Amino acid sequence: MSVRNLDAGTRCIESRADLAINASHVIRAVQQAEADGFDGVFVTDMDMCGVEASRQLVSIPVIGGYRASAYTAMMLSQRFAILTIANADDMQREHARMFGIDNNLATVLPLPLGCI
Repeated sequence: MSVRNLDAGTRCIESRADLAINASHVIRAVQQAEADGFDGVFVTDMDMCGVEASRQLVSIPVIGGYRASAYTAMMLSQRFAILTIANADDMQREHARMFGIDNNLATVLPLPLGCI
């Protein structure tokens, strides 16, 4: 297992603009991981930044943070909550609807925190 950070883009995803800006950098990093011989990639970002597009371009598995975290939470309890940074709560709710698990999402609580 190895951890790699993006070398370009915004520090975190606080908006759809950040999502669009960072997606190409995530895709490039996933392609590099495949070229370097990695067996798979876990993108820790909860907003699925570049995950779906990366899956179309590489032959290794690419897992996004939201789906893996939400489904793990649902194995532990029927409903779960998400604590997120300010301005990202609508994107988190949108993901729950997209994955058909919005009935399992109790709440999304945006905290008054910025990027670290």
